[in-house]
Amino acid sequence: MLDQFYLLAFALLPDELEAEQLVIDSISGFIVKERKWLMKLEDEEDVVLRRQFFQKIVLHLYGLGQKRVVHFKFEKTRAFHQLPVKTRAILTLRYQMNYSPVQIEDLLGIARWEVVEGIHNGRFMLTSEQVLGANL
Repeated sequence: MLDQFYLLAFALLPDELEAEQLVIDSISGFIVKERKWLMKLEDEEDVVLRRQFFQKIVLHLYGLGQKRVVHFKFEKTRAFHQLPVKTRAILTLRYQMNYSPVQIEDLLGIARWEVVEGIHNGRFMLTSEQVLGANL
């Protein structure tokens, strides 16, 4: 599970140290915010609760990543990191973590059309960028 959080964090902030700190801060913030809910999780061995746990941390990580990326100065050397934060998150969840659009909608708390648009536009922008880069 931590590997998936780190994968998403690195997609949002393409610096290993910043991505790692984002995961740590997201989990810490989540634990403080959801303490009562986590106590319930300890008592139950329910798969649904575990999925909700994962979803809540991803949502927290995504929100915190959106705030931090504004303040983070980095060299956008890869075409992927030139995409908007939401699009990077959607593409990472879809193609690196193999989540369906419906699952991404739930994980990020966005509308399904935003997920589909993010997948379509992100792939188009990456394809266009690769074609342009190859021609230069």
